[in-house]
This record gives sequence, C-alpha cells and structure tokens, in this order.
Amino acid sequence: MKSKKEHALSIINHARPILLLEGWEIEVDIKNKDKDITIQATCTPLPSYRSVHITIYPNFFKETQQQQHSIILHELIHVIIEPYSKLVTNLLDGKLVTAKQEEDLNEQITSWLTQIISNLYAKEKTLPKT
Repeated sequence: MKSKKEHALSIINHARPILLLEGWEIEVDIKNKDKDITIQATCTPLPSYRSVHITIYPNFFKETQQQQHSIILHELIHVIIEPYSKLVTNLLDGKLVTAKQEEDLNEQITSWLTQIISNLYAKEKTLPKT
C-alpha cells in the first residue's frame, strides 16, 4: 500500500506532463493536522526557480479519488497563474508595472495554456467540432 506522500506524488506525476511541469521541482509535505476544515491543500509556487511546494492536510485524504485529483490540479494551476498574481499584488502595493511587463506576462501565460490544451487535443487526436 502506498504511503500518503507516495499517493499524492502519483497524482502530481500524472498531472505534470499535462500541465507542462516536467523538470519542475515539486516538494510535498503531508501534515498530520488540518489547517482549517475547508483546506485540503496549499501551494507555494516559485516559477522563476521552476519549483513548487505543496502542503497536503488530512482533509485531502477524506475526499474521493476524483476530488483528490481535482485538488492537486487546482494547486498546480496556481503555478501557472502565480506570475499574474504577483503582478496584481505589486500593483496593489503601489509598485510600478509597465504595460509591456503585463503584455509579456499575458502572452507567456496564454502560450502556456495554449500548449496544454493543444497537447490534450493532440492526445485525443481530435479537434473540437466547429
């Protein structure tokens, strides 16, 4: 039987190629006590270092297998949107963000998401009907 950490890592490793996170360092920490009854997992993404730390709480293991996959996917998607989140935080903190920075970041994230979806279409060998 897999340990809780091995179980979580197997879900993460399934999502890695889908989200283009191969080559990223993903650390997993399993907590023995819930942070909050509504929180199953949290993550701290560091995209510039291609690193993310995911913390999983006991509530996670009470969820169905499908829900566990969704929770991990949710946490990993934070990695993709983290640069935008940081940009917005900088704006709210009164730091200068240029239009060019926002445009470059928008293009970077859009390209990442486009590649993910294109890969899924290619895997299915179909394109959506238009």
